[in-house]
Amino acid sequence: MNTEIFTGKAEVYAKARPGYPEAAMEYIRELMPPDAVIADIGAGTGKFTLSLARYRYHIFAVEPNTDMRGELIKTLTPFPNVKVVDGSGWLQYMASHSHDPLPSDPGYDKHIAEVNAIFDSENVDGLICREVVTKVYSEKVGASL
Repeated sequence: MNTEIFTGKAEVYAKARPGYPEAAMEYIRELMPPDAVIADIGAGTGKFTLSLARYRYHIFAVEPNTDMRGELIKTLTPFPNVKVVDGSGWLQYMASHSHDPLPSDPGYDKHIAEVNAIFDSENVDGLICREVVTKVYSEKVGASL
C-alpha cells in the first residue's frame, strides 16, 4: 500500500479537487440513521468528511499520509464532531490479530510486506472489503425451567 503518493500534493489537491454534490450527500444521509458514527478511511484532505461533518455526524477521519492529514486537520478544525486519526483501517486491522507478529519481532517487516501485497492485489480503487461476522450467544440466568 503506497501511502506516500500524495506527499507534496495535498495543498493543491485541497484547492483543486471538487467537493461532493449536495444531492449525493442527501442520498447518503437517507441511508444512515441520524446518530450514525462514520469512519472515513483514506479521508485525504477532507472533501467527503466535510460534507458529512456539517450534519453533525460523529466521524473518525483516518488518513495515513502526513501531508494530506495536515490539510484534513485544517479543513475540519471547526468541527468538534470529527476526530482525525493518523493511520491506515488495513494495516491496523491486519496487525490486530493474535497470530500477527509484533513490530519488535524478527518477521514483522516480511509480514507487513505480505499484508501490503494482499492489499495491492485485492483492492478496487483503493478499497478492500473484509467480511466480519458477529455472533451473540446468550442465556437467561436465574430463569425457572
